[in-house]
Amino acid sequence: GRFLDASCPPGKARTTRDPVAPHISRHLPVSLTSATPQPVFEIIASAAMNLCGASVANVFTFDGELVHLASTTRVGPAIDDASDVRRRFPRPPGRGMAALRAVLVNDVVEIPDVTQDPDYGERERALATGFRAILAVPLVRDHHPVGAIVVGRPPPRRTSPGCHGSCA
Repeated sequence: GRFLDASCPPGKARTTRDPVAPHISRHLPVSLTSATPQPVFEIIASAAMNLCGASVANVFTFDGELVHLASTTRVGPAIDDASDVRRRFPRPPGRGMAALRAVLVNDVVEIPDVTQDPDYGERERALATGFRAILAVPLVRDHHPVGAIVVGRPPPRRTSPGCHGSCA
C-alpha cells in the first residue's frame, strides 16, 4: 500500500509509491524528532492542505488502540470549530471516518464524495464544514499505523493526479 514511512530519518521519509514526504519536509522548519511535536503536526496539516488545495486538513496519531486528533487546520468559514472536532476523539479505528479507516486498513483511503460512501458516518458534519471529497494517508512506522494525515475538499471528485502524487 501507499503510506508515509515514519521510520525513515527526517527529510528522508518516503511513500511506497509517491514521494510525498520530500514535498512536506521542505515546509518543516523543525525536526520530526522534536520533543514538542504539536508545532510539527500543525505545520504538516497546513502543508498538506496547501499541497492538495484542501479546505480542511487534520493530522492524527494512533497509540495502538485509539486514534487521537493531533492538529486541525481550516480555511474560510467553518461551522465546525476545532474544539468540537477535538471532543470527538480519541476513537478506535473503524470505517466511519477517513482517518479511522486509513489506520484500520493501513492504506490510503480516498472518498470522492462522502454522500455516496455508505460507511462514512460523518456526512452531515462534513457537509456543514464545507467538504465532500476526502483523502486519508496513514502514517506508518515498522509497517504499523501510527497516525494519518487527512485532507478534505469542497467539490465531490477523485483526487487529481498532481495531488495524489504529492499527498499520497
